[in-house]
Amino acid sequence: MKLIENESAVSEVIGSLMIFGIIVGLIGIMQAYQVPEWNAAVESEHFDQVCSDFVGLRADIEDVEKLGIPKSSDLQMGVKYPERFIFRNPGTGVSGTITTYPLDVNVSYSRYGSVKWKNYTSSGIVYEMHGTSRSPKLVYEHGLIIKDYGDANVTEYEQSLITGGEIFIPIVLWDDYSFSSTEAQTFSMLPVPPSDCRSTSFSYMNVTLETRYPDVWNESYSGSGFAVGAIR
Repeated sequence: MKLIENESAVSEVIGSLMIFGIIVGLIGIMQAYQVPEWNAAVESEHFDQVCSDFVGLRADIEDVEKLGIPKSSDLQMGVKYPERFIFRNPGTGVSGTITTYPLDVNVSYSRYGSVKWKNYTSSGIVYEMHGTSRSPKLVYEHGLIIKDYGDANVTEYEQSLITGGEIFIPIVLWDDYSFSSTEAQTFSMLPVPPSDCRSTSFSYMNVTLETRYPDVWNESYSGSGFAVGAIR
């Protein structure tokens, strides 16, 4: 007795399995390569926003000191990845960290033939994003915004210590600080009380600014008569 053989259904099953395997393979490739690229693009867009926020922070610091008024600055600390159909993100998003470090500002001036000193401790402000893209640290020093790539440091933002014939050096009185978040944060700033401020006449003055980025400062003020030394 001979059984009737029908192999058409077997061919259809094998074809379906092959198509399913191809689809799974493509999903795996996109998960491994495309998702990181998509997330890096989200991080890059977020970093552009942080750069804009940092410029606003600098402007607010200057307004507080020049105008003597309180102000608040918003900083988009981190960003959340969008939800993706089928694909998985390595986490909900990336966070950002704000830290500060002390910077000495030493002033010597001659008044009636005698030299007097004023010493202040200002703060540098650092923003770092903990993402997959190689974004630089953003650094605020004495009003200058610096991009710290680790092996190279640059500034793309103009800064002048002389405004209208007057020397303006912002002093940020901020204790040692470190904070991380994925959410937007508001930083409130208050001016120094008028009772703590006074003016005086002098025949000459020297100002020494501590910096972690002497090369950037020298490049920014080359030919201006300012001399910047490395003090770490």
